[in-house]
Amino acid sequence: DSPPAPAATLSTPAAVKFGRFVGPSPALLFTTGDDATARLWDLRAPAKDGNGAACVREAGVGAAVKSGTWSEANPGLVTVVAADATIQVWDVERMEAVKRFNGPPKVASAALSPDRARVVCGGEDLVVSVFDCATEKVVEAHRGHHGPIWATSYAPDGVSYASGSDDGTIRIWQTAPVPNARTNGV
Repeated sequence: DSPPAPAATLSTPAAVKFGRFVGPSPALLFTTGDDATARLWDLRAPAKDGNGAACVREAGVGAAVKSGTWSEANPGLVTVVAADATIQVWDVERMEAVKRFNGPPKVASAALSPDRARVVCGGEDLVVSVFDCATEKVVEAHRGHHGPIWATSYAPDGVSYASGSDDGTIRIWQTAPVPNARTNGV
């Protein structure tokens, strides 16, 4: 028996580094990758050539995308890390970056906190950094991994966050309090 054929095949000119179904309908897919373009696909609409689904919106990211994260606490927002070391928070509905700032030089992963006040990131510098979204400054920096940090994520309640590394460890960090978090964030 051969495996079943995919329901749809979508094509981009370069490698895809992040993809996530978004919105209340399972028909919308947000993707981005090496060609520095964010795309919103509608699986209900056929592509112009009849193969796959239609790309209904595109927007430039500014540089190739290394990774992306989606937070259930912040539906409609995607955090991406670009090759130019920018960390960007994208509003999928508006298809635009609503926050963009410089991360560490070799940042590889970033995640937005549930209260939208901070972003945790990690990369090849072996440091887990937490940025304040309002000031774009590092407010926490943790060392402990012995290899590049490829994954970061906040807990749904925002009380802690995790970092995963090439060294085979996952570290859980306690979140420091943020005064007036909702008024200063994304």
